[in-house]
Amino acid sequence: MDKERKRSISTEYKKGYSVILGCVLIMFAAASMGNWMLSLGYESALDELLELNQLFVEIETANMAISDAYLYLRESSMEGYAEERENVRRQISVVEQQVAREYSRAKKDLACMTETYLEECDDLILLLKSYGSQDKPQEVSDKEIDIQFRATQEVMDYINTSFKDIYSIELTVSLEKKQTMAEISRAIGFLQIGLLVLVLAIYLKHNLKIIRNISDSLGQLTRFVECIKENLYHTERLELRSHDELTILADTMNDMLDIIQKQVCQLEQDGQIRAQIKEMEIDNLRLKNELQSSQMNLLQSRINPHFLFNTLNMISNSAVMEDAEQTRTLIDITAEYLRYNLDRLTKTVSLSEEIENLKDYIYIQKCRFEDRFTFAFDLDKNCGIQKMPCMILQPLVENALKHGIHNMLTGGKVTIRTRQAPTYTIIEIEDNGCGFAEEYIRKIRNGEFEYEKDDHVGIRNIYMRLKLFYHAEIVFDVDSHPGKTVIHIEIPGQGILQGE
Repeated sequence: MDKERKRSISTEYKKGYSVILGCVLIMFAAASMGNWMLSLGYESALDELLELNQLFVEIETANMAISDAYLYLRESSMEGYAEERENVRRQISVVEQQVAREYSRAKKDLACMTETYLEECDDLILLLKSYGSQDKPQEVSDKEIDIQFRATQEVMDYINTSFKDIYSIELTVSLEKKQTMAEISRAIGFLQIGLLVLVLAIYLKHNLKIIRNISDSLGQLTRFVECIKENLYHTERLELRSHDELTILADTMNDMLDIIQKQVCQLEQDGQIRAQIKEMEIDNLRLKNELQSSQMNLLQSRINPHFLFNTLNMISNSAVMEDAEQTRTLIDITAEYLRYNLDRLTKTVSLSEEIENLKDYIYIQKCRFEDRFTFAFDLDKNCGIQKMPCMILQPLVENALKHGIHNMLTGGKVTIRTRQAPTYTIIEIEDNGCGFAEEYIRKIRNGEFEYEKDDHVGIRNIYMRLKLFYHAEIVFDVDSHPGKTVIHIEIPGQGILQGE
């Protein structure tokens, strides 16, 4: 039986189709080789055309960024030009490789004009940055910027004209190659049609002798598969009487169908459960994101205005009791303090800016309490560029005054320290007041006080804003006992803006 199977299906099939396959392979190999050789030249020309077009697209994109930066002085547009500038340079290298393979004066001139355009744009960017700088007086006039911008656009016009000329020439060459390839392809197509007619004749003759039984069996298998495709729970089973490998295949398909029907029932049940779990996970993620967003908005807005009202009352009293000079100084510092808080409350600031704002606050407090309290700074100058949320130091010092040394008539002291470690920045606020309760310190160290409502809103506010800003990569600890309280904070190192 095994030998008969091999003879009826394998041996006879191979004998009949080996000749057909050989003819097909030879003819199609010849046709494919011809098409390949023709298309290779066309694709090369088309690739050069596309590379040339890509260069112009990159130049256009860079010019849009330059125009936007010129019109609106946007930092993002300048950064966008810097990125596009590198893309243009990479594309120039590609065009120069084309020139190296096949010299073209027009392409060489286009590459040189593009380099000149980039140099003019670089000069314009430098002028725009100098013009928009807030750290030094503006030394660049509008006329200089206008002249430089017109220079870039003049070069851009030359590039545009040169590109159109080159593109027209290259496109004409590509179309000619395409037409030649189409004519040869038609000839090869006629040859292939003749081959297909010959192969079809051989196939029909061979089908009458050998393939009829196989085709009938395959037809039954196909119809059976179509029934299963329309109705997976099809109850009838496939029965073949050809007594060859296809019979074994039919029996195997019957067994597989039984297994699939059982597994589908189980998968449908499991799929419903997974879909419900997935929907719950998505809802939880959405709620978590909304909670974090609302927490940040809430915490940013909870800066206690009570101090501002006290300051205004104190300024009013000073205006009555003292000369106008001290009152004017106090008003100026208060105005600067208010301006800092209003302008930067929702922005990222540097540690040095926070220190300057804190000094304004301390001056106001000294005017209010005179010599009752003293303040000391122990600062590491390397920490000045550390990025952080606004209003971090002032609420901590205010908390030390309000809850630590507020009952001391003399001798109260608050010390502010900063230290730069290799990978993080340390900030400490120390006072010699009465200290925190043990229960409150325990909540801080366990991370529980973020959910509690207590009098130390400033500390909780700072903890939550730092946690959200740095994605929880912070250390926030309090060491407190009567006579000494130290709030210790560690945040990721200089310039790390994970929260921004």
